[in-house]
Amino acid sequence: MPPPPLLIAISGPSNSGKTTLTRHLQNIFTPPPPPSSPTITIPPRLHQDDFFHTDSQIPIAPSCGLQDWDCPGAIDWTRFVAVLRELKQTGRVPEGVQSFEDLVRPDDGGVVDALVGGCKERVWRELGGGGGLALVEGFLMFVEERVMRVLDVKIFLRGRGEALRKRREGRNVYATVEGYWQDPPGYWDQIVWPNYLKAHKHLFVNGDVEGELDGEVISSLGIHSPGIDWSISEILPWAVDLIIAEMKKRKQQE
Repeated sequence: MPPPPLLIAISGPSNSGKTTLTRHLQNIFTPPPPPSSPTITIPPRLHQDDFFHTDSQIPIAPSCGLQDWDCPGAIDWTRFVAVLRELKQTGRVPEGVQSFEDLVRPDDGGVVDALVGGCKERVWRELGGGGGLALVEGFLMFVEERVMRVLDVKIFLRGRGEALRKRREGRNVYATVEGYWQDPPGYWDQIVWPNYLKAHKHLFVNGDVEGELDGEVISSLGIHSPGIDWSISEILPWAVDLIIAEMKKRKQQE
């Protein structure tokens, strides 16, 4: 039996680049096909957004009367944790898990092919190829203890509120279990940003989510985070180096 995959978690606020980074990492850690066979093993990718409750079960925010898709109560945690555990055990996303993210047009985040190619070459040089990992991303990955216990590498992306707001407002619709969702006016200020603050302020000095991370807290939780103003082109090689180091560490322990 092969060892369980290293489970790489990528979290952060809405529109911080989680899905874009995850897709690039999946590409980089996909090994080339063996000479004798066209078969390749693509690292599995899981999205927390695929585990929302049905549209009618999404909580209503008492402060404004809007559906709150950005609070922990919007997520089916029981199903999400069960799928994560199976992914960790088998290295595969269970059948029947449909990804709405595959309906969204991919965004490369401005990353050039040469950077991706260079990262892929480094993975081959350092590890002898990719594989051996699974990727999961979501906006509330580090708030549920049952989830945290399954994760191996925790990456936390950050961003400035106004920059994130502009990206969110530039995204028209989101696929849901029962249809589509479009942010109503004021949704960012009344729902998205307050929920992010509430769920993540404990990771920052004085609760300032645009300030410094609390080194003691994130170290105790095993969370790694790039700079708040880094682009995806800067975050990608940093994340690749981090994962390579963690995979080498695991190999030494085997």
